[in-house]
Amino acid sequence: EMACLRTTWSIITITLACALPCNTQFPRYTSTWFDLESGTTDFLFDVDFIPGNVIGFAVGDNDVILKSEDDGFSWARNFDSPEPTSHQWRGVSFATASAGWIVGLRGRILFTNDTGVNWHPQNSGIIDDLYRVEALDGNEAWAVGDNGKIVYTGDAGQNWELRKAKDVYQAYYGVHFLSRDEGYAVGVAGRILHTTDRGLSWQLQFSTTDNWLEGIFFINQTHGWISGYKGLIINTEDGGATWVRQESCTSENDLHRIGMHPSGIWGWAVGEDGIVCYTATRGRDWIVQRRDDGRGLYGLSYSVIQDTVVMFASGEIGTIVGYN
Repeated sequence: EMACLRTTWSIITITLACALPCNTQFPRYTSTWFDLESGTTDFLFDVDFIPGNVIGFAVGDNDVILKSEDDGFSWARNFDSPEPTSHQWRGVSFATASAGWIVGLRGRILFTNDTGVNWHPQNSGIIDDLYRVEALDGNEAWAVGDNGKIVYTGDAGQNWELRKAKDVYQAYYGVHFLSRDEGYAVGVAGRILHTTDRGLSWQLQFSTTDNWLEGIFFINQTHGWISGYKGLIINTEDGGATWVRQESCTSENDLHRIGMHPSGIWGWAVGEDGIVCYTATRGRDWIVQRRDDGRGLYGLSYSVIQDTVVMFASGEIGTIVGYN
């Protein structure tokens, strides 16, 4: 069952692209982080690439939904809302070549089943802000947000069910599922929630911190990482039974997203002031790989194209940066 799911990083998305035609052309990226032209100055809070595809999306303030069809080399506006007021989008996730979701403030959700040609509003059943979404396939997805809200759909968004609402004063900023049944949500006050029954019940794990947690990613059922407030990075090697702090590359900058290569050797975390923390030692050591004091980073995605890993991060003032 797990084989048909996409591996995601929430708040970091991993897109492992399938084999493409040998004559497929890709941008000549360099081995340093470089700016890509997004065409907007609005904040871009998330970015995601379709599994097995060179198509990606970035979302943010003022109804901005951008689409790239050339592995991030160029971006164009993908959506114009018919409503008179603009929406503020916070998360985007695709699990198939056609099906994806976008979530935002006041519980708003958009869904596409044609790779963004059309976006359809869906009723989340709540008015609380939603910050992140993770699609498992074309039917199942999870979203998390303010006031303890965790919502789930199993029918492509025709119905969204509330699967957690008891923590009325807590906000959740990250969500990550290892299978249809097992997943995590992380948020304020160091909260880590774990479910093994598709969100019917949640168990609180001891995070060793009361700092805000935002990014979460597992490479398998036992090994995972979480990032958050003031450079926090914690790691588990036993499925969350214990979490241990790792030596971060910063104690000043919040780290909004984190993710690891499937091997668990290499990893990245992005955050305030455009910082990118990097490890090549399974997180034993993190170093600063990039910093831009004027443009914070909120979204992170990568695709593996013809054995080349291409990274993307999105953030403030329309920032989209790439790296391989």
